[in-house]
Amino acid sequence: MLRPSGVPIPVSAGTRMLVEGDILVRMRDAQALQRARTDDEILAALDAVIPFIEVPDLIYSADSTINAQAIATANAGARTGWVGYPVSMTAENWRSLSTVQVAMQTTVGRQSQTRTVSLEKGLGMKPAAVVRWLRDELRRSRIIPKRGDILSLGTLLPPMPAQPGMAISLRYLGLGSGNGAIIFGRFMAADD
Repeated sequence: MLRPSGVPIPVSAGTRMLVEGDILVRMRDAQALQRARTDDEILAALDAVIPFIEVPDLIYSADSTINAQAIATANAGARTGWVGYPVSMTAENWRSLSTVQVAMQTTVGRQSQTRTVSLEKGLGMKPAAVVRWLRDELRRSRIIPKRGDILSLGTLLPPMPAQPGMAISLRYLGLGSGNGAIIFGRFMAADD
């Protein structure tokens, strides 16, 4: 399901594929996450942030009525996506994660569009709160994450329809100890 950054995806691989800026985190200590009470304790149970461009597929035709049950049946449209290199995080980096700026640029032919959002605004809450919510929901379902498991924190920017020849770059400005991270994706046209 997860493809390395830059590996093309045929636009014909799905029914109604979309592009979403996303972000993943990797589990360092699952037991610590279960015991965690504070945001710092929750973030300390993780060891890396991973850039991610999600490519969900609505699987329903454009004239279908889609409701919550249809979305759940389709597993929220989970299909594929591009995954970047993990960025190791220090305690200080975790505390500043909410302020990371995410810029998504999409280009089709000569038309280019860039949208930018802070991680906290895109998620609608602090990243630690998202991880806490995921932990609690998994616990209710009797699923306990393991070391190395990946959690998707969610869509950062409104989804866009995938198009033949579309190129996507997602920049995470201020992520980790360097200048940030970048990930690329491209949809192959029918004749590629």
